[in-house]
Amino acid sequence: MTATETLTLTPSEQLAALETSLEASPPPADALVAARQKCLALAQLACGGDRYQLGRACCNLARAYLEAGGADAALRHAERAEALLLGEAGRAEAAALLPEAMLTLACAHAESTARLRPAADDGKMRADERAALEGRYKRAAQAFLRALAASKKVFGRDHPSCCPILRGWARMEVQRKATVASCETALELLRRETAIREAQPRAAAGDDADALLGLAQERGELMLRLAGLLEAKGGGESARVRELRAEAVALLGEGGGVVAPVESEA
Repeated sequence: MTATETLTLTPSEQLAALETSLEASPPPADALVAARQKCLALAQLACGGDRYQLGRACCNLARAYLEAGGADAALRHAERAEALLLGEAGRAEAAALLPEAMLTLACAHAESTARLRPAADDGKMRADERAALEGRYKRAAQAFLRALAASKKVFGRDHPSCCPILRGWARMEVQRKATVASCETALELLRRETAIREAQPRAAAGDDADALLGLAQERGELMLRLAGLLEAKGGGESARVRELRAEAVALLGEGGGVVAPVESEA
């Protein structure tokens, strides 16, 4: 479409044309952010006070920022998307989009917080800063929990739409300073995702075979990490530690996985 042709279109027509183009041929991450910014501007012109359409545009922009590594910007737009869509939760299309918007918000919280983690690990944070960091992780966990609740309300319990929410939450828990509690939480989330994927009919499973292989790898490495933490905490190899290591070997193979060195809990 030429610039002259674009000028003859209404904002609504421009928005539809741009979104169709983006779906057909997504550009690189930085260009996608710029395009989604334009989509939001056009939605504001074309849709007026339609909170669903504005929430949808904000959600798309937040996802684009997240893919481009702009977690803080993604967080701002995801928060707005959630608020707008909650305001239209009675509309089926808004309710259906809420889990995705909430997942984007949760992942933005998690990625924004993860960037502060190295300073905490290096001992460069004061006690109050560490407390604030933990508070940010808790807000991310609450966002993941809201996304699961929204998915359950719209699609039913343990619908495949839960899978990326469970995986994102588990990975966030692993990012936190290694503790038995965070590893146990992550392991339970991955087990739940595995059960959901295994319950899907094979014909409808799509890429679930590859997803299950990836899940097995993550679960096995997490079990080894948890076994090391439990052993360090308990001063020896317990029955639970042996059980975790045996299950990890079954998942990863005799070669085992590669995990980071285990630190004792603070």
